Amino acid sequence: MLWLCTRVFERVEAFYVAQVPGIECIEGPMRETARRCGVPHVHTYVDTFNLRAGLYRPTALTWLPKQDMTEWYDAARDELACPWIANGWRADDSMDRRIVIKADGVLNKRMRVAMPIAHWKTSEVYDLMRHVNAAT
Repeated sequence: MLWLCTRVFERVEAFYVAQVPGIECIEGPMRETARRCGVPHVHTYVDTFNLRAGLYRPTALTWLPKQDMTEWYDAARDELACPWIANGWRADDSMDRRIVIKADGVLNKRMRVAMPIAHWKTSEVYDLMRHVNAAT
C-alpha cells in the first residue's frame, strides 16, 4: 500500500496503530519498508481500544481513554497535515471490513479514507509485493 501511494501522491506519510509500541520485530520491518519506499519516518499511535476493553488481559483497563479508528485517523491527519488517509483494507480480510467497504465504498468522503486495494484478490497483493521487492 505504501509503495502504491508513493507512486501516486507527491507527499506520503506512514503511520500505524500499535498494541504495544516499541517492539522491534514489528517496528524494524516497518521502518525498512518505509525507507525502501522513500518515506522517511513511520509515526506510531497507541491502540487503547483493545486494552480498555480487556481484550488482552483478564480485566479491562477502563481508566484508559476511549479511542477508535476515527480518532487515530483524525490525530494522524492533524499531526501529519494530510487531509486524506489511504489504508490497505480488503473486503476479503474480515466481515467487518466487508461491511464498511460495502456501505461506504472504496472512497469514504465522510471519513476522508481511500481503500484502493479493497477488491483485490490475495494473489494480486502478493504479486505486487513480489514486484516491489524485486524493484527495490
